[in-house]
Amino acid sequence: MWACLGIVALLFLLGGLRGTPPFELFLTSVSLAVAAVPEGLPAVVTVALGLGVLRMSRRKALIRRLPAVETLGSTSVICTDKTGRLTAGQMTARELYVAGTTFAVTGEGYGPHDEVLLEGRAAPASLAQPLLALAEILIGCNNAELMLDGGAWKVAGDPTGAALLLAGQKSGASREVINREQPMNHQIPFDSDRKRRTIVRLRPDGRLRVQINGAPDILLHHCTHILTADGITPLTDEERERLHRAASRMAGRALRVLGSAYRDIDHAAPEMLTADSVERDLIFAGLTGSPPSASLPIPSERMS
Repeated sequence: MWACLGIVALLFLLGGLRGTPPFELFLTSVSLAVAAVPEGLPAVVTVALGLGVLRMSRRKALIRRLPAVETLGSTSVICTDKTGRLTAGQMTARELYVAGTTFAVTGEGYGPHDEVLLEGRAAPASLAQPLLALAEILIGCNNAELMLDGGAWKVAGDPTGAALLLAGQKSGASREVINREQPMNHQIPFDSDRKRRTIVRLRPDGRLRVQINGAPDILLHHCTHILTADGITPLTDEERERLHRAASRMAGRALRVLGSAYRDIDHAAPEMLTADSVERDLIFAGLTGSPPSASLPIPSERMS
């Protein structure tokens, strides 16, 4: 290719010295460059990439797209996530941010017998109510189920739901109590446009409680109040900025961050419970940070 380009440049230069018009030289040079490229080049490239795919398949590596072989040829570092060695393959919550306070969620895997701690201790009485309110949303706005199978805890449902359910149970809420005292009345499924999920439950006093889990930045646009240690207060710009910083800190530690909010409304027919009617004037309850999958301790020699 470089030889062809060199010849084309040389002919262009010699033609210029002989006084040939520049436009004619340009057409001649382009024609020569195009003619120098073999017609069978696309087929040759495809065959070469196909042979690369075949060689990699013999090494138990499957390639879905042929151009990926060329990219892999210049790859110098590959980062992998080996379930069972680097991770447990189970998404579990690691942090809860409630009433301006960050709680650590202990335990590995789906076992529900761990705790939510503040600086290594149980939550103080002043934060017990806000923490329980968040826990009820994590469990109430959730369709995942934990079950004991052969001595091991397993989940039925999506991993994110399992992480939220487990965090709610560790925070003191109970799925059985919530389902018994606040049966589900209506739900608005999650979708990628709304980036949130809503479940409406019937409270013992006859009112409806709207519970929402979703992307914090989207959810905050629909909130007007926040749950604090002193009760429900208006959501100020300062509080919004504090919540954004808390979510950014969690995301900076490679945690997937979800926000939770709620509101109580009067009883209404299910067809009246639309996203526009219930997902507004919300009370922000807190943030939950979960890694993509629960990490396991890794020996230094394995890391090296």
